[in-house]
Amino acid sequence: YIAINIYPTTIQQDFNISMAARKNNKYLCSAVVSWILVLAAFATPSALSQNLRQQQQQRRRQLQSYVDPKTVETKQQQDAADDEFKYGVTGYDSYQKIKTAFPLDNTSREQQLLSNLRYVTFGTSHTWGAGLVDREHQAYSYVLSPKVSNLAIRAQKYEYPSSCFETTIKENVYDVAIVESTQLMGKEDLLLLQKLRQRFPDLIIIYLRHFSAVSLAWKWNNSSSTLPKETLLSQWAPKYAPGLHHNNEDQSLLFLEKMKEFQQQHDSEGQWQIQGGFNDNRFVQEFPKLQDKFGSNTYLVDLFAGTNNYIELMERYATFTQNDYYHPSVVGHANYAKAIQHVVLRALKLNNYPADNPRVEPFETHDSCVNWFNPEMNLNSDDDLFTTKGFVKECFSENKCSYELVGEKEQKEQLAASLTVTNPATVAQNLAISFMATNPNHPSISYPRTEVWTSHNTNNVKIAEPASVTQYGTRNVHVTESLSLGQIPPGPVTIYFRPLTTNMNTQTNKPFRLVSYMITGDAIHLKTYQSYDGVHVFSL
Repeated sequence: YIAINIYPTTIQQDFNISMAARKNNKYLCSAVVSWILVLAAFATPSALSQNLRQQQQQRRRQLQSYVDPKTVETKQQQDAADDEFKYGVTGYDSYQKIKTAFPLDNTSREQQLLSNLRYVTFGTSHTWGAGLVDREHQAYSYVLSPKVSNLAIRAQKYEYPSSCFETTIKENVYDVAIVESTQLMGKEDLLLLQKLRQRFPDLIIIYLRHFSAVSLAWKWNNSSSTLPKETLLSQWAPKYAPGLHHNNEDQSLLFLEKMKEFQQQHDSEGQWQIQGGFNDNRFVQEFPKLQDKFGSNTYLVDLFAGTNNYIELMERYATFTQNDYYHPSVVGHANYAKAIQHVVLRALKLNNYPADNPRVEPFETHDSCVNWFNPEMNLNSDDDLFTTKGFVKECFSENKCSYELVGEKEQKEQLAASLTVTNPATVAQNLAISFMATNPNHPSISYPRTEVWTSHNTNNVKIAEPASVTQYGTRNVHVTESLSLGQIPPGPVTIYFRPLTTNMNTQTNKPFRLVSYMITGDAIHLKTYQSYDGVHVFSL
């Protein structure tokens, strides 16, 4: 400090002397000497001040650490969290760490912001809240916010929201989107993420993988014609753990003990395994590519990745599922909501999400769709968009319907029916329908194969195969399938239906059931099961 204070005075004095030398030559020598001193003065304080600055910065850090050690520690933790939780939650250990790094404090500003964010959730019956007593309070979507837009569709996946994005989203604006899956991604998942990011460039997108014990099975090493190749946990439990429920907190430990005992007794004969992609580590491994494509505010929540010890998985997550081993329980939904909140909190703290004014871009493509299975997703009233002949609207519940093909009176012997829709665009668009379907030889439901064609192209007759769902192995499923009908011109177009089998006398035979149609500006991506290694069971 002495050097800094003295040198400026010396410099100013010598500058004055040099100026006076212009008037008086007797000061010339003194001026030359003074300027030499000036140059020395400039050189010396530069080196000294740099050392002083370094010492002061070091001292400041020491004092700061001494006075408030948490300040430095928190910064270091956040820097580590920025890297460690870059992709969200990628397993059990990751989840434990993010809870510590980004705790949920009900009195904090962040917690208040969390409750005010606008959430939208996409998924299947998991996200919808199937099996819950009070889904509108217990499902994770509503735990996040009672004002959430829960756009999950039971017995369907993402063909509808990805193809009918404008119809689904409407003019709503969202801060956080959760896309649920239990398996690897398909084209329709990626298309949905792409459209979400295009519409909402700042959106926090979370891809949520649920734990499901439905595909946990005992795999026999040497099966014979009299022994199965595998025994599903749901089949194993009644025989080897009778009266015990895996998801009951009081009974889950006893249930696990039965699993361990069975493993010890039959260790040389087989092992516990999870079929397909439910515990596929490739998802976590490939997720960085997904984040590169859709931006840093794209995250994964996968609590159960990274372990092949299925007893350990059940110890941690048995209570996450209901008695069907598949749908999340109240405990599961509550934990998924917490995990999502931790990741959202990380995004708010480290990515500076503009919650006050997020960007919203115009829709890139336009569509006109109707879904009777989830009518809350429709943009307009049903009556404004289509007319039917030979169909009767039947509902499974208050808001879960389909159109059953009963045939026109004048063509009763052929059971013919039609649906007239309108392409509102000025250009050709793509058309597809969705209908109810089952696996082959379903014990209680049988839908007829049905011919489908349009008035625009009467020679292009396609077959709706409602009993061809084979991607679920030997399980009995009741789901929706989609059929692309190609492009249609602007204006009204009629779709014709004619079942190839008309025997409706037995209890198992049901009429053809139509659940939605889609008119979209881009190609309709139907289910791509070849990219899914897991088994996804839907139920009505």
